[in-house]
Amino acid sequence: MSALTLALRRVLRAPRPVVYGTFCAPAELAKWWGPKGFTTPRLEFGPRVGGSYRIEMQPLEGNAFFLTGEFREVEPPARLVFTFAWEDPDPDDVDAAVVEALADDAAHRGGPDVEADDVAFPTRHSWTALPLRAPADRTRGV
Repeated sequence: MSALTLALRRVLRAPRPVVYGTFCAPAELAKWWGPKGFTTPRLEFGPRVGGSYRIEMQPLEGNAFFLTGEFREVEPPARLVFTFAWEDPDPDDVDAAVVEALADDAAHRGGPDVEADDVAFPTRHSWTALPLRAPADRTRGV
């Protein structure tokens, strides 16, 4: 069976350190993590190789749920790789990893742009639980 991969690419109008910071600083991450309408009441997120994280996600209705993982690569301000698993995993879940790769985008001359590549491998709810609210909202005007 071949692995499924979801790859997203976005151009963010901000310097790499700012974009990386919105992903790695817990207070900033809580502002945009998850699909629209979700909140992040609690999170333990301190990127270091071998370290773990836990994020509580609260939908508008229903119970909160949690995702956890381990940091595999931490290379500020260019790359962050971590595993992704739901607490109380479903038997059909598969191992998952998220890769955040940030590169300066020389093709855009209007400002300090960053290309952000997100690559995720699916688990039971990956497609709806990926951080669809990009940190771009937090980096505008920088």
